[in-house]
Amino acid sequence: MDEQGFDAVLARGRPFGDSGQARDHVREGIERSLAGAPEGRMLLAAVAPLDAEERWRVLADPLVRAALRGALPPQVLHTMAVTTPAAGPRVWGLRRGPDEHLPALAERTLYVPGPREHAALRAAARTLRTTLPRVWDGAVRHVRLVAVADEHDGPYVPGAAFVERAALGDPAAAAGRLLYEALRQKLADVAEARPLTVPHAAHATVGAPWEPPGLCDADAWDTARAVTALHGYVHLAVLHTLRGGDGRTAYERAHHLGEQLTTTGRDGLTPAGRLLVARLGRVLAATGHPPPPPGAVLHLLLDRYVREAAGVAAGPLAHDSLLLPQLRTEMRAVRTVLAALGAWTELGELTAAQRHLPFAEARRRIATTLRRLAPDGRSLEPLAPGADRTLRLMVEHGSRELALLGALTPPRPRTPMHRPGARSG
Repeated sequence: MDEQGFDAVLARGRPFGDSGQARDHVREGIERSLAGAPEGRMLLAAVAPLDAEERWRVLADPLVRAALRGALPPQVLHTMAVTTPAAGPRVWGLRRGPDEHLPALAERTLYVPGPREHAALRAAARTLRTTLPRVWDGAVRHVRLVAVADEHDGPYVPGAAFVERAALGDPAAAAGRLLYEALRQKLADVAEARPLTVPHAAHATVGAPWEPPGLCDADAWDTARAVTALHGYVHLAVLHTLRGGDGRTAYERAHHLGEQLTTTGRDGLTPAGRLLVARLGRVLAATGHPPPPPGAVLHLLLDRYVREAAGVAAGPLAHDSLLLPQLRTEMRAVRTVLAALGAWTELGELTAAQRHLPFAEARRRIATTLRRLAPDGRSLEPLAPGADRTLRLMVEHGSRELALLGALTPPRPRTPMHRPGARSG
């Protein structure tokens, strides 16, 4: 499938690509809620002369939606009534007034962007308009405010997109993050009109092996989050494929989530959710990436293994002897696997490296070696049955130990305001 083909399928396939119906549904719900309060009726009167698209730009603002939830004082609605909406999303930090409430809603540090950050955001938007113009046009209509943050993880704020400051130094990462955030907003609004998960899905979980679990099982996602991530990762895999980048990570995460949602997670989906997952699976297959063996997770666990290594390197125990017993434990599992593979040269190199390398660097060497030995970089089972299980237990044990030692910054607990993809109410 070529660039125009991907763009058309993702942007116009009903009912999930064309989101005009979803915007109308959400806008009408907001209007009904506003009619119940004096400040809301004032805002409705102010937007009455506008056409449907212009009313959406005002009423879908994150500050309006937060005031309706009671997260902001109703006086915010009065301020929004005298604000002229821009055609596109505004950037946080360029105006005073109600926008000052956003950091509290987002529960993370926000930065007033300087010239370089502004240029990076504009360049990311240009990349998306050029590569996937219809996808981007449909998604960005659901974003009314873009903010530069210290991290992307945090509560869902309807109508607001958060791009990590660090991502703005890499054009591909900036474009990917901006697209993912816009798609998250779009899918949440689509799900308001057409629920994708059933009520009990909040209690079901889908594994995300690449996610460090910390002390709060952050690698166990509810069905709604898994659907949102699948939707975003499929689009990212397409974006990287079209731009000639490395879409391996997005592809492999999307493939794993799709596999889970069509098997163990299927009961958590509505008919619409199943339709979306199947459609995304067909798009993912069209990217041309070779699929991993069914059920393979070693490559995803090694991603976590390396991510945790980076967290240790930046953490309080980077050079602490407390980590030496854990490294020795991991090396015992690695030696068992390498011996089963007959990889004696690699075994000698890693054993020697263990004696002088810091914990984080030793982990990176281990992961690099195991990936190189795997025929497809994803599984060692064809060469040594049982090797993947041994390494899975090693990674999972290491995650628990690092979290208990406080070697990693624990994942931020999620504050559910509204889960994209979930049935509301």
